[in-house]
Amino acid sequence: MKKFLSVAMALFVMYWGLLFVGCSKVEKGNIDPQSTTLTITIPAKEVPFTIDPASFAGANELRGGSEKVLYEDIIEWDYEEALESHGINPQALQRVRIKGLDILFIEPQDLDVVPFRTFKAYMGTPYDLVAEGDSQTEGTEKKVDFIIHKPDFLKLLQSKNIPIKLTCEGQIPPVPNKIEAVLTIKVEVTGFLSDM
Repeated sequence: MKKFLSVAMALFVMYWGLLFVGCSKVEKGNIDPQSTTLTITIPAKEVPFTIDPASFAGANELRGGSEKVLYEDIIEWDYEEALESHGINPQALQRVRIKGLDILFIEPQDLDVVPFRTFKAYMGTPYDLVAEGDSQTEGTEKKVDFIIHKPDFLKLLQSKNIPIKLTCEGQIPPVPNKIEAVLTIKVEVTGFLSDM
């Protein structure tokens, strides 16, 4: 009887041991290597641009409206190194959102930004209205803080080449020299980690 109980106990222990090992292997095999995500704000993209007031003579008539194109180009944004430094796989982005968009006027320092009025930022192909805002003066800074209408930036960032157009609906201030400004784009990225 004792021998029978010993054998039964041994089989019982062996059964549960094998079951535990098997479950452990199944659980480990089901771990998704991309199940963990991280959200970060990558370094902002700064785009210097120039406005030439002399080029806007008769602009309303030429464009058939009051909206004037201040800047239009395709900007390059190589963001992969910033993501990789945080362990995010650049090929496995989950979400990218615009967190901030602004224009800072650099020169001339005495620029009157009031006549500019409403600014609009278009991005993508075809162009889509992403944000708009009004020019303002804060202390010594002359700037535009945009209100973001369409924060989704995933496809645009992944393309690395972003078509962009900036316009205003007011008047171009009559200054003798060209106006120097900087557009700043801030984005928040959520992506899968490269390694667990």
